[in-house]
Amino acid sequence: MRITLLIILIFLSINLAAQSPNVLNSSPLIPIANSPYLQLNKGELTSKYQVIRRLGNGEVIVRKKSAKKGGQSAGNSGINHEWKWGGFANELQEGFFYIRTAKSLSATNGIHEHWFDPDRSLSLVYGNIETLKEKVLPLPSVTFIQPANRTPKEESLQRLHNLGINGIRKTHQQYPNLNGASLIVSVKENALDTADLDLAGRASWDGLTSTVQVNHATNMATLIGGAANSGKAGEGVARATRFLSEDFSNLLPAPDQAFLNRNIALQNHSYGVGVENFYGVESVAFDQQALTLPTLLHVFSSGNLGALNSTGDYEDIVRYRTLTGSFKQAKNVLVVTGSDDLGEVADANSAGPAYDGRIKPELTAYGGSGTSDAAALVTGASLVLQELFEQLHDEYATIDLMKAILIASSKEVGAPGPDFLTGYGQMSLPRATDLIDSGHFIQDNLTTTNTSMNHTIDVPEGTAALKVVLSWIDPPANDADAYALVHDLNVRVSRAGTTWEPWVLDHRPDINLLSALAVPGNDTLNNVEMITIPSPASGSYSIAVSSSNLTTDQGFAIAYHISAADQFEWTYPTQLDAFTTGEEAFLYFDQTFSAPGTLEIRTLEGSWQSIAAIGTADQLVSYTPDLSGEVILRALFEGQEFLSDTFAIHPKIDLSVDLLCDEEMSLSWNDVGAPSYQLSRFDGSALVAVSEVQGLDTLIERSAFPGNQFTVTPLFNHVTGLSDETLNVNQQGAGCYLNRFLVSIDDQGAAQLTISLSTPEKITSLSVLRSDRQGVSVLLDVVPDQDSYIVIDPSPTPGRTIYQVMLSTSSRLEISSEEVEIFTTDDSQYILFPNPVYDGQLSLLSPTTDAIFQIVDSQARIVSNFLISAEAETFPVGELEGVYYFRIIKESEVVKTGRFVVGQ
Repeated sequence: MRITLLIILIFLSINLAAQSPNVLNSSPLIPIANSPYLQLNKGELTSKYQVIRRLGNGEVIVRKKSAKKGGQSAGNSGINHEWKWGGFANELQEGFFYIRTAKSLSATNGIHEHWFDPDRSLSLVYGNIETLKEKVLPLPSVTFIQPANRTPKEESLQRLHNLGINGIRKTHQQYPNLNGASLIVSVKENALDTADLDLAGRASWDGLTSTVQVNHATNMATLIGGAANSGKAGEGVARATRFLSEDFSNLLPAPDQAFLNRNIALQNHSYGVGVENFYGVESVAFDQQALTLPTLLHVFSSGNLGALNSTGDYEDIVRYRTLTGSFKQAKNVLVVTGSDDLGEVADANSAGPAYDGRIKPELTAYGGSGTSDAAALVTGASLVLQELFEQLHDEYATIDLMKAILIASSKEVGAPGPDFLTGYGQMSLPRATDLIDSGHFIQDNLTTTNTSMNHTIDVPEGTAALKVVLSWIDPPANDADAYALVHDLNVRVSRAGTTWEPWVLDHRPDINLLSALAVPGNDTLNNVEMITIPSPASGSYSIAVSSSNLTTDQGFAIAYHISAADQFEWTYPTQLDAFTTGEEAFLYFDQTFSAPGTLEIRTLEGSWQSIAAIGTADQLVSYTPDLSGEVILRALFEGQEFLSDTFAIHPKIDLSVDLLCDEEMSLSWNDVGAPSYQLSRFDGSALVAVSEVQGLDTLIERSAFPGNQFTVTPLFNHVTGLSDETLNVNQQGAGCYLNRFLVSIDDQGAAQLTISLSTPEKITSLSVLRSDRQGVSVLLDVVPDQDSYIVIDPSPTPGRTIYQVMLSTSSRLEISSEEVEIFTTDDSQYILFPNPVYDGQLSLLSPTTDAIFQIVDSQARIVSNFLISAEAETFPVGELEGVYYFRIIKESEVVKTGRFVVGQ
């Protein structure tokens, strides 16, 4: 019997090694003596075995919990140690490794242990493959080895902005005080800029922050909760939340206490490390942390490597199974992909399934430049939802409930049901807030003795669709388990003898199967299950949750969303928004009509103009407005009219700095058709109003309104327009009435003076003075009637000439420019300057070259000889002091003599 069992074990081991992409090499798991591990069929399990690894062929790797003396030794039927390798690239020879071990490895020869975490049974070591094979792999305490030194990379190129497609601006309008002010979010990557205009006063660094500051982290924080101090593109979701930053060089989650001590509510992860398809150390850690910190949601970007092939059995398939990091294989996190303005997901986006066939990503959100942006928006939305939930229920929603709410309230992307490209749907923040407000969620608990539970909900008449989502925080699996799900819960919805099952997808490595539509069935992989029922009849529906394999009590969450039939609701724009004339804009809405409609627009004083037809499945329209002023939209369906909020459309407004003095400043802007304009300044943490102006410019006393950053916003009768980007007045090139004064010499030796003025209408006199050895003269004396002048001095006196501009203003200011000096010569004169010399540099303007410049002391001794090789020369005299003489010798003849003084 023992021989037969041994043959079976060898056969199964060979198959396992050949199929697994996580095994370092294809060595079969040949039984060896004195191994504490066994490979068994699940049917052979008893309480005396501890499961270490669940294999995909129905086998398990176990360790005996105890062995009786004189009895059968576990080693008699043991297997070799190759199964302990995980997540390896074949070329990796040396580096950092995670070791799953019950004991510290500090005494192991040939490796260096950096730390050992007994709570996680985890060690970080540095070593090479050969040493690991010889010294670490055979240790009875070791069950898994995984590379640790993978380099994370950010997953977007730049920050693009669209708060309309996910209904974020609608929520800003409906809940103006729901802004995340009571919560702290952590951005895990490199350090963000705490002084950024849109984050100022709300972002901090601490001991967990990276030493490298990058724009990507600042961009992610801005999308999560930017305050729009810099302009429209600087606005995020939770606009008053506070930020901390955590270095992503450590891919493991920070210890629980680090989150508790810092009061962190959510963490954003917009990075990846390359395509990885295994459940390893980081996956286990994130799933474990969900049990100990059940309200801390980790939000990950799916990645931007969809153009690559996957690994293992999927290596010939492009796009699918390309999530960028094994940590994204965790069950109790949320993985997000990105869409463009039209809701379409780019081919470059990484897609599921997860390594074991689970549905990843779970959600879609706007990510115009990559999936990083999408994850940040979902993080911001989750902050808003947590704040709302806490206000209503005096506690925070658990991870499973938050995921259920976000998924149940999401909008379909394409065909009904989930898919491996977009997950369960496009996030809709207004639907999610409505779901929480309506109380359309259930939290309950299955016990090992009560493994089924029923709840009843009522569905009203005229319902277009019912969506029910079950979610639970599943216990972590073991490293490299073939399937990550531990507790398999099941949801069914039934009414009047009809039962609906959740959507399932086919994850087998075939492009046609992977891209096939979801079908109802029995889900044995995911810890999220979703059922949708189109056009349900009104009445009571039973939601049954059951399980047959609980090892401990298991909590769960249900969220459900009811869509009313023949309804239309504007999502964007709201009265808070405005469009720019001539620029493409997107109009977003929710509608459930079964017949097409039309979309129209008009100014408040004008007549309706047709924009587009609305198809039965349409949820958006692209529109390039040619109107200006206050406008309103309407959708027409089957004789019903649905009006939008009033909002503004106008040309882009541009703020300019006309005058910048120490005492006063003048700002102006173009006319965009608004009755008045709001001038605001940044006070270090927020934009505050300076004044409301009916005209197109204003003069400000700088002492009354300190600061250097200003913006202007058009104010229409009922709504506000789009502000200009906030500008720093010191960086706009404006001066105090005199913007610029430049002097240059042309080829003919003439001096050209260029003068640029600010607000010339406020200047009462403009004079240009010339000073040379002949005295002071006036080149120009006018009352300016233009903002620039060019003055020509055709023949500057040889030697040093100084030019200066003098201004008088209507406010009785007397302004003098800096003196600008030039040095010129003619065909016969040598000019030596300065005299006396105090900076150690003596200069000579010469009408000729190839002459000798000699410095002679009072005893007629030659101190220095210099060759004159250019029209302008500089000679060092810093070591001299007192009176010296010079002579210039040309062709053995002295042509110039004189004296100069060197001072110290």
